[in-house]
Amino acid sequence: MPFSALRHASVDVVCRVDDIAPVLVELVSRPASTLEIPAESAEGELQNLIAVENRMFNEGADMEELDQIGSRVPLTCPECGGAIWEMRQPGPLRYRCHTGHAFSAGVLEGLQCGNVEEALWAAVRALHEQEQLLRQMHRSLGAYQGRNQPGDSKDEYLVKAEQTGRHAQLLRDLIASRMRIGSS
Repeated sequence: MPFSALRHASVDVVCRVDDIAPVLVELVSRPASTLEIPAESAEGELQNLIAVENRMFNEGADMEELDQIGSRVPLTCPECGGAIWEMRQPGPLRYRCHTGHAFSAGVLEGLQCGNVEEALWAAVRALHEQEQLLRQMHRSLGAYQGRNQPGDSKDEYLVKAEQTGRHAQLLRDLIASRMRIGSS
């Protein structure tokens, strides 16, 4: 965290751990600054951005306010599925959605990876269920031979079940390869 602060923000004091307490005592014993920053300065603009984001968090904000402090991007919020804005600011890349969720780029990427994996596992589950249904239909037609509906084919259900099982295995293999890539 200290290195991130040094890279992405203007830092007033850098000191060793042993020196932090005396520096803090000195800083809090100074009189509070009442310096007004003009709204047109970079610091004033940053204060306006912070004020809008704080209002969003505390009261909610409309999309027009988000348009003032960010740009809409073709992504959706991994928490609520809403639209996302990339914040215009110096420093690390950040995103917000119109309901108030906020993410650094790294956190957003991690949540998206989780959502992709969840969707892939849901697809594997759905394929297994479909395979089971097709096998059940195959067995059922065997038990009621001669009473089939027009177009029902016992062997067709078995072929579809086997194909569906292969698709599920392909997805499992894909998930395993994504996990290997992610851990390297």
